[in-house]
Amino acid sequence: MASLISGKNERLFVEEISGCSRSSVEYSESPERTCDESSGQAAVDTAENHDILSHIPDELLTLIFLFSLPDGGRPPAMVSSDSPISLTHVCKRWRSLAHSIPELWTSVHLLLAYFRPGAFDEFSESEFEDENERISAEERIQAEEDNARLPFIRSWFSHTRPADSLQLSVSDELIFSNFSSPITDFILTLLDRVESLDLMLCRRTLPRFTEFRPRAYERLRKLRLAGDGFDPDDWCFLLYDAPDLAEFDIRALRAPVTSLPLNWSRLTRLAVSYFNDLQDVPSIGMLKAVLKDTPGLRSLRMVVRGDVVEGGGVRPLQEEDEEEQERIILPDLLTLELEFSYCINTLFDTLSLPSLTHVQLVEDRSQRYPPVPPTPSKVLLHLLSSHREPGLPLQKIRKIEIEAVYYQPSTLIECLEMVPGLRHLSLLAPLSNCDRRVFDFSYNHQNDGKDRHHGTFGFGDEVLEALTTSVAGGEDIATPVGILCPDLEYLEVLDSRCDWLFHRNRSPEAMVRFLRSRVSSPGGLSKLKRIVLPKAWAPSKEEAGFAEFCSLRESLDIRMVGSPGDEDNDEGRRGGSERMVEGGIVVRRMVPGLITQAARLSRGAALVVTSHRQQSTVRETVGPSSSVKPPDIYKMK
Repeated sequence: MASLISGKNERLFVEEISGCSRSSVEYSESPERTCDESSGQAAVDTAENHDILSHIPDELLTLIFLFSLPDGGRPPAMVSSDSPISLTHVCKRWRSLAHSIPELWTSVHLLLAYFRPGAFDEFSESEFEDENERISAEERIQAEEDNARLPFIRSWFSHTRPADSLQLSVSDELIFSNFSSPITDFILTLLDRVESLDLMLCRRTLPRFTEFRPRAYERLRKLRLAGDGFDPDDWCFLLYDAPDLAEFDIRALRAPVTSLPLNWSRLTRLAVSYFNDLQDVPSIGMLKAVLKDTPGLRSLRMVVRGDVVEGGGVRPLQEEDEEEQERIILPDLLTLELEFSYCINTLFDTLSLPSLTHVQLVEDRSQRYPPVPPTPSKVLLHLLSSHREPGLPLQKIRKIEIEAVYYQPSTLIECLEMVPGLRHLSLLAPLSNCDRRVFDFSYNHQNDGKDRHHGTFGFGDEVLEALTTSVAGGEDIATPVGILCPDLEYLEVLDSRCDWLFHRNRSPEAMVRFLRSRVSSPGGLSKLKRIVLPKAWAPSKEEAGFAEFCSLRESLDIRMVGSPGDEDNDEGRRGGSERMVEGGIVVRRMVPGLITQAARLSRGAALVVTSHRQQSTVRETVGPSSSVKPPDIYKMK
């Protein structure tokens, strides 16, 4: 969608906004306007304000509306704070135009068993002596709620055309979702138009989507399911009724991956996760069998068991393995995401991935006792070494993500030397100190105390130091003379709990030196755009590097993440992607200069920059804030 607002369209958009700003007319009535202002002047302002909006052509507004839809593939919700409904609250013209753009209404997230506030005000569980009577009363209330919500859901899809393909996301709000919900019945009538379907449903509702319906799923290309109640036999019709199905994602599967009813040769994306049970998790041999049948894969996300090897080493090749050494080539695979319990090095001995750009390796943290698997750092080294020629770099690798408890800094640095074109590096240590003691004990018991630490727990300063200093060229070093990973744009180094005990031995000076080296890179232009680090790594006001650190923050987007629940935890991993004009239009990934121009234009309105996170929200207001909230046209009386 970003391509829609570029070049000529972008210049036209900025010129329109700038012209509106130069007219010195307020976008909306200021809440601080004095009460004694004449009604005549107010009428003039209203007329001029209407004239400003009327000068923006419908074609440009259409691009703005489409650009305001949620990014990242998330379907919009039926709430007034989300586009496209927020667009209908600005003025009559915007409302009419939004309703006339079918592309705004082809994607939506729907909740089943959703109750409005106050629906149970007159409901008391003490009134029911029998459990069945209480459940019947709850389902009766749910039926009333569904019947009240259904007209608004129908109205949403009435703005689309029969030929439009739909993207639907459906989830149960409550576990006792009504099997005979009229909303579910209506959704089933749309299946022949659905191109992307995401179902997070309980075992009572999911089977309804397997009912026989002529030509259902004939447009389906993307399917995402939750494993609760999923039976591969019930979905065997996908082989015939969904000929174009190319992307399949299933969560919490409780069956072998080979039992999935898929046309493997047509898949371009496969993502499978399991319940915490190794019984159904595929082995290396089973995964190889799947990959042989999916030559067109572009993205693979899989949990794999691996080979159980004493001492955490590589399983030696046996004579009976010779047949398994047939080379598997996936020429189009770009993304490889693996979570493993034991050694998976043998997978890469027979796998050829010439187009690989994104690697994610996650250590299965449920395996807390011997044998301890090789760390993802060693697995990554084996993967990279098996895919490069001696002395030549892997130029296509752009993104590496690792989630593990133990790291070998020297091994990780050796991996980074092989990927000079790396742009995104994410290193996560997810466990608490209690988990650390369990891991230390298990590895100590296994190795008789010879190598108690099994590498470095969490992160040290070695990686930052390596990314700071120059790399000397050599016969077997892929990176030329210069800084390691010179094209790095995003660096994330933190643990999920951000426990200060993890970082008490870290050196703030190492981080400052790293930031300084990136700011003063050759050419004077730093390619590093964002860095996410634990807040404990930042120098305190009493330390020598504090002033320089503050000045470096003006040149780089530095996010310091604190412990969950911190009042000062006002920064996070995914901030700054959403911008909202309260009471008006939601715009994400705005074109350059739009916020500044919008602030000038809306001197009487509130411009709010929001960052939604798991624990906190940041709100930066430009101009006076308004407490007036737009009406919710989908709010039911």
